[in-house]
Amino acid sequence: MDLNKVLDSEDFDLGTLSVETTNELLGAINALSPDRKAMAMKKMWNKRVPVALKQNSRTELLRKAAMLPADIQKGLMDKRLQMVDSEFYFVKSAAGFKTVKMITDSDNKAAGLGNVSKQKLEKDNHFLLSGVVLLAGIAPLKEDVTFDVIPHEIRNGDFELKINGGKAITPAARVSSEAFDTGGRTDIRKGLFRLENPKLVEAEQGLEFNLDFAVAPAANTWLKAILVGSSVAPY
Repeated sequence: MDLNKVLDSEDFDLGTLSVETTNELLGAINALSPDRKAMAMKKMWNKRVPVALKQNSRTELLRKAAMLPADIQKGLMDKRLQMVDSEFYFVKSAAGFKTVKMITDSDNKAAGLGNVSKQKLEKDNHFLLSGVVLLAGIAPLKEDVTFDVIPHEIRNGDFELKINGGKAITPAARVSSEAFDTGGRTDIRKGLFRLENPKLVEAEQGLEFNLDFAVAPAANTWLKAILVGSSVAPY
C-alpha cells in the first residue's frame, strides 16, 4: 500500500473502507517510525470526516489504534486479527430486587444468559464500547421473555458502568436509567444509550454494570443488557 497516495487522495473517506483495507492501512501506519506514524495519523484525521462516520464504532477504534498494545497492532497488520462489530450481552433476574449487578464474576457463557465469562473479555479481544442497550420483560422463565423498553420502576432508577474499576460514563454521580428510555422513538435502536465518548475496553479488563431502583421490579421481571461496539478479534 502506498500510504501517502492513499492519505493524499481527494476521495479518501475512512467511513467507506472495507475491513480488509482498514486493517491494511493500520498495518502500514504501524510499520512507520514513531515520528512518521504520528504524522500519518494526524494527516488521516485532518481529512474530511462524513457525518455518517461520527457514530461508527469501528472508526473510533481506528482513532484509538495507537493505544492498542504493539502485538495487537502487529496482529492487525499481519491479518491475524481483524476489526469486527461486536455485542456482548447479559441476562439477569430483577424480580424483587432493588439492586441488580448485570455483570458478575460468576458469569459463564450460556445461550440466553450471556456471552461473556468471569466479568471480562477474552485475550486479544480489545473492545471499543459505543453504546449500551437495556431491555426488560416479564415471564416465569427467561426462555419465554420478550424483551422491550424498560418499565417505569427501572426507568426511575439509576446505574453505573465501570471498566477496570473506574467510572466509564461519569467520574462522579450515577446516571439516571432514563437514558435507556426509547419509548415512542423510531430513530434509534430500542433501549440504546449511545455514548458520545466511546470507551476502550482492553482485553481481560473487568466490567461492571450495576442498577439500583427505588422500587423493586414486578415478579418475574428479567433484564437484558447489551454492550455494543467494535472489537479486535482473531480471523
